[in-house]
Amino acid sequence: MSANNGTGPGPPVYSWREVFDLPDEENRDYVENGILSPGNVWLMVAPQASYKSMVAMNIALDLSEGKPLLGTLKVTKPLRTLYLDKEVGLMWIRERIKTMVQSDPNLIPDNLFVVSKGQPATTIALDDHHTIAPLIKALETLNPEVLILDCLNPLLRSVESEEAFKGVETTINTIALKFPQMAFILVHHMREVPREMDPLSIYNSRGSTKLTDWAATRMTMQVQQRTGGTAKMKARFYLRHGPVFEVEFWIGEDFRITSKKPEGIGSVLAGL
Repeated sequence: MSANNGTGPGPPVYSWREVFDLPDEENRDYVENGILSPGNVWLMVAPQASYKSMVAMNIALDLSEGKPLLGTLKVTKPLRTLYLDKEVGLMWIRERIKTMVQSDPNLIPDNLFVVSKGQPATTIALDDHHTIAPLIKALETLNPEVLILDCLNPLLRSVESEEAFKGVETTINTIALKFPQMAFILVHHMREVPREMDPLSIYNSRGSTKLTDWAATRMTMQVQQRTGGTAKMKARFYLRHGPVFEVEFWIGEDFRITSKKPEGIGSVLAGL
């Protein structure tokens, strides 16, 4: 017996049979396995000095090009991407970009954007959704499919706490309602843990169980080895609807991520 009363675009209540008979949805994932989808949050956490910003910049570049993330994870199409930073500034980002694209501007996609400290969109407090008008204005101008926030701490008005992260959730949900096709990547810190503990445990993310319970994708990251100008990394993914899995990758002296150890050893990675 159908619950459809014939009013509006669809029934106010669906019967189980009507749900069963709904047509299959087109795949909406931006990254394979549902790692990144419209409206969803990917929380990326790692200890200090673990190349978080460098990895986030690689992810931004690869998403905008439609290339595999971390050397292996399939991206379904090139995505219009906005990278927001409030710490290092445009000149630091400029130097890293020049190294990553070998000083060739033709290697930079037209759908990759950045806002950094001093620009209006970074004056927000993520734990207070009443402050986000400058960011909303930037998003309305660019209409990105992915927003990367690197990192959370400088974007908080309050000290890190469950209450502050509850405010972050409210803010992200407010933005998601206005931009339903946009996915979010949030970069955050982890605790330093004793040697006998699992350094990749999601519960080491600093004071943020609210975030780790909320995010659809949680990724922890750790430096496994530093060799000259390269760093071997390990990431562990926790998916809300999928198995836990790990990915190993390398960061080369050009700051780019590869799935295999880069050829050649050069200057030591620093300042990331």
